[in-house]
Amino acid sequence: MPPTASPIVLLVDNEPLIRVVLAEVLRQNGFDVRTAGSGTEAVELAHLVQPALVLVDVQMPGLSGWDTLDRLWQERPSLPVLMMSGADFYEEALVRGATGFISKPYRPVDVLRDVRAALNLAD
Repeated sequence: MPPTASPIVLLVDNEPLIRVVLAEVLRQNGFDVRTAGSGTEAVELAHLVQPALVLVDVQMPGLSGWDTLDRLWQERPSLPVLMMSGADFYEEALVRGATGFISKPYRPVDVLRDVRAALNLAD
């Protein structure tokens, strides 16, 4: 039986260091990670790679995380999206229909738990 492909996770954050660190954590735990530095780039990349899950920073210049969420859902309304921020947008994320919310500073164990839960994967 051929091995199962790793789920593609699209990580969207305008801060390069956050993209690098979180992508490495996810890759070390078996995820196929693609990154985008802006909402516009994320929407284009999501169309090409069809991710299983998207992690989006709320506060980005240009296309905000909320606008990115809306655009992603125009194409794939059931796409799981985890919103991320250092500000407390937890309730707003849930009201807007996001799968969940991850608070900065990020703890790898929490990010992995939330990603696995959003993808319905066992720990």
